[in-house]
Amino acid sequence: EIVNSHMYADDRPLSDWPNIGWFRLNLEVDSSLWNVPLAMTLYQIGASEVYLDGTLLYRFGTVGHSAESEVAFEDRNPLAVMFTPHRRHLLAVRYSNFTFADYSWDRFGRMNLYAGFEIILKNVNNAAAERVTRIRESTLQQGIFAAIPVALGFLHFILFIFYPRFR
Repeated sequence: EIVNSHMYADDRPLSDWPNIGWFRLNLEVDSSLWNVPLAMTLYQIGASEVYLDGTLLYRFGTVGHSAESEVAFEDRNPLAVMFTPHRRHLLAVRYSNFTFADYSWDRFGRMNLYAGFEIILKNVNNAAAERVTRIRESTLQQGIFAAIPVALGFLHFILFIFYPRFR
């Protein structure tokens, strides 16, 4: 069955999702990308194993056959992938998501979540620059949220010292 790997509620598999399965994508790679390091980022809720041409590249968590045996994991750090000098390649992902077993398709749809995964391949330099930008933005947001209570506390302390009658 041809399925979108995101598996949103409105485009879920017709055969019902048993919470584990194989996803395959046949790729035609241009010769300009042969032996060139690319950055792969994987977004998921469950656990997966990523294979390129039958060779295991990465494990993200532990793919299980039940909620007890699955260890969900997500690593948003880009990882290196290189295509050998062949035009055709097979990218395969063994994916399990037993976290999804506790929810219905409707609940996932209402929360705008997907039960599947997404893989993004990019130029290594672009991926590294985007990662640095995300870290900077996150640091700035954390700094702002930390500065507001500190500023209010300092204002409270100044008022406490200089206006003793309001104690």
